[in-house]
Amino acid sequence: MNFLMGLIIAMLSAKQVEAFGIQIYVANLIIIAFARELGAVTTAVVVSARTGAAIAAEIATMKVQEEIDALRGMGINVAQYLVSPKLLGLLVALPCLTALGMLSGTLGGALWGVGILGFRPYIWYNQTLGAAELNDFVQGMLKALSFAVAISLIGCHNGFRVTGGSRGVGRMTTRAVVMDIFMLITIDIVFAAIFYYVLD
Repeated sequence: MNFLMGLIIAMLSAKQVEAFGIQIYVANLIIIAFARELGAVTTAVVVSARTGAAIAAEIATMKVQEEIDALRGMGINVAQYLVSPKLLGLLVALPCLTALGMLSGTLGGALWGVGILGFRPYIWYNQTLGAAELNDFVQGMLKALSFAVAISLIGCHNGFRVTGGSRGVGRMTTRAVVMDIFMLITIDIVFAAIFYYVLD
């Protein structure tokens, strides 16, 4: 998805700047967009649809089948046993996937820049490298960590709140994905406000 997004953004932005003869700056746009924003957000949306839903469905099914009550009866800390591994797993996996997303998006833009716009690979590479700043990647990774916390906790929260048997499992799974996406956008707005209006 990130690769295709990079291709689309390069395609559209190159057409917009064609009249000014500054198509090489599409490389700057791609690396900055994916490092700061799109790499983390696009990856998190996909993960929330897959993993967030799976977390909610797993815990909801356990609750409906009274497995959570059984765990409590054995004296097991349910939050520590069920929530912590999912949270830690996403805290490790999502930043790694985000880094791959950033790379894929950049490669998608490069494909259009080199293959269609006709820039030499080393010129596109140098332009991309010159525009890349550590602060942009840090911002993207901080978002990825925040998104990981939100996805795991929302999935667990909805799983524990299930009622109504198997129908409730489906309802809470859907609710978890919708809440995840809404929360991802909200967190993204908060980061934008902090980085561009508070820290700038």
